[in-house]
Amino acid sequence: MFYSISRVCKSWCSAVLDVLFPSTGLLDLTKVDTYPECLRKEYMRFLKILLDTRPKAQWHTFVPPHTVWLKEHAILYIAQRSPCLKFLHMNILRLDPYHMAFPYWKNLKEYSCPIFMLRGSSDLISCLGNYCKNLQHLGLCGIIGSETASFIVKHLLELESLSLKKSSLTLDALLIFDGHAKLRILDLEHCLFVDAEVLKLFYRRAGVKAWLLKKPGTKAKKWNEEIHEKVSGNKRYIHCEEALCLECSWAY
Repeated sequence: MFYSISRVCKSWCSAVLDVLFPSTGLLDLTKVDTYPECLRKEYMRFLKILLDTRPKAQWHTFVPPHTVWLKEHAILYIAQRSPCLKFLHMNILRLDPYHMAFPYWKNLKEYSCPIFMLRGSSDLISCLGNYCKNLQHLGLCGIIGSETASFIVKHLLELESLSLKKSSLTLDALLIFDGHAKLRILDLEHCLFVDAEVLKLFYRRAGVKAWLLKKPGTKAKKWNEEIHEKVSGNKRYIHCEEALCLECSWAY
């Protein structure tokens, strides 16, 4: 299927594109993760044909490969041919190469990346704020202190929902989010609330989960009446049962 593309008729090529990219409007490239290296270049050639022959306005969702890193020129090529993109779902560690794409994705409404971020969140948020001013949903996983929270509130003015699943954050960061004018939903499921000085004790382990380096007397804060009273009542906060949660009980 991947060979001698130039020697086949247009109808055959179109049929192959329908098999490789079956969903209209969805650029899901995760399939390339399953191909041997010798076929990945051929897959990318078909992707180029797809982008060159289909209307630019039809692409609304992009899902990059998880394990295969796209080269910068490929990312730029995709961005230039998907100006109406609204949903970007990342599941990769290297986000920097995608910053050049955001100027072309000004209509982006949703960005999510469940991979735990050790650094670079401020640069990412700045890019989203500068170019994707209509962003309504942001999904991140990482270490969230006052600085990162302030960046989100300052740059993403149209944000309506924020997911920080499995992140580590301070109460000060939570209060900063509470001051966002349009933010209505905060998903804090499996998050750990800690003091600012404890954030540096976190490190990345087991892929996407933040773990606390245990010290005598160091525990995560519970979502109690004290926290509940400090946040306003005009937002919906989603959180787990903490000490009763199978994923989080170790931290309490």
